[in-house]
Amino acid sequence: MKNPGIIEALNDFSDEIADSICDAILSGSSKLGSDDDWFVKELEQRVDMSIPLKTFFYLCFNIPDLLCEINDETDEVAITVAVFEGDDVFSISADNSPLDGTAVGMHINVFFPNDWNIKCDQNRDVFMFELENTVRHELEHIVQEEFSEVVEYLDYHKIDFRGCPDPSNLCLYLVQPAEVSAHVRGYEKTSQTHFDFYKAIISLLRGYVQKGFLSDDEELRVFLCWKDWFLRNTYIEEQGVELCAK
Repeated sequence: MKNPGIIEALNDFSDEIADSICDAILSGSSKLGSDDDWFVKELEQRVDMSIPLKTFFYLCFNIPDLLCEINDETDEVAITVAVFEGDDVFSISADNSPLDGTAVGMHINVFFPNDWNIKCDQNRDVFMFELENTVRHELEHIVQEEFSEVVEYLDYHKIDFRGCPDPSNLCLYLVQPAEVSAHVRGYEKTSQTHFDFYKAIISLLRGYVQKGFLSDDEELRVFLCWKDWFLRNTYIEEQGVELCAK
């Protein structure tokens, strides 16, 4: 997708969603009750429930007007959020299937360590970076599925991945067209410069290597694949020059 207006609208939309999720968590107003058994049972099918589930939210947002003009049958995004407390480290995971069964939306899991104060400026910055990245990533998947008219088919499928012998499942997953564009748009949203983008994706891929999910060779090849797509599709200005698709 090379439409700067839609990209800007999606970036603003991800800010709106992330801010609302952060406000809901900070307010601490939602608690689990007896009527929420359905939510917990559905969640058990998706995540490791050994970590205590603290709270959850259901949110709904209107799709940006620019997208509604393309497909007026899809006008809302439903978002379910589960917050866990007691993990070893802070992390966020997500998929584009809300727990309530709504066709268009996403589900987000937030994992906090014990006594991790989100109100601390440093912690909040880390939290918002991951949350905005996650939301923008899932919004890109929604665009792929619900607003395929705006996806540039040839460029979307132009993935420069130079195969390696016996690639891991994660490696193959990360170079699928849908995942390349979603990862790039997520990290592009949270980056001010090209250097910021490269630093963020290197950190992500290096983490996979340290956990044994990717080899060093796969890390480099995925990085170069994402870099190629990013350079051909980015709207981040570098040194005052807009480097969108040439």
